[in-house]
Amino acid sequence: MRVVRYIHLNPIRANLVSIPQDYMWSSYCAYIGIKEVLWLSQNRILRKFGATYTQARQELILYTSRKMDAELDVSIVRASNQTGAFGSEDFLKEILDLNKYNKSEINLKELIEIATIELKCTIDELVSEIRDKRLVDARSILAFAVQKVPKLNLKELECFLNRGPSAICRMAKRARECQELSYQAEQLIEKASKKGSRDSSLTSA
Repeated sequence: MRVVRYIHLNPIRANLVSIPQDYMWSSYCAYIGIKEVLWLSQNRILRKFGATYTQARQELILYTSRKMDAELDVSIVRASNQTGAFGSEDFLKEILDLNKYNKSEINLKELIEIATIELKCTIDELVSEIRDKRLVDARSILAFAVQKVPKLNLKELECFLNRGPSAICRMAKRARECQELSYQAEQLIEKASKKGSRDSSLTSA
């Protein structure tokens, strides 16, 4: 959260503008909802500030507009010269989770099997053309989960769902931009990761 504030206040420190939303190259306007930037993924930042988009944006505005604390800003600059990650416990957990997913034994077949159980749908329903909300959500969650895990291949998901790359990207984007769906995708990865780790341990034993 400090880093977000630090970056968005940089144009003010440089005497380029008096308020952050006046700086044309900043993403701040998108984060507070006065400008649309389609390629910008806001979920990861906004969920640090509130449970809903409205609440998160209001809190971000308040947090950014509070009097700058020079000591906090200096601590960030100093930390950048250190090795490893710097931030809150939640932020560090995210970084460690990404590293864990990179090393985990998750495979697409297991992820799909877990998805059918957790999202209460069948494989036939997932690959069908049925577009009720339950199945649209399930496909979106699965697409975003595959996108988040470095070792998984979106091409394989395209073949499984019999959809083109643009359709898969739209599904993943839909889940990425919805807090509830992105949370479910992360839960799905977590369960698949734990199963992969258990299976790997049993094989080794």
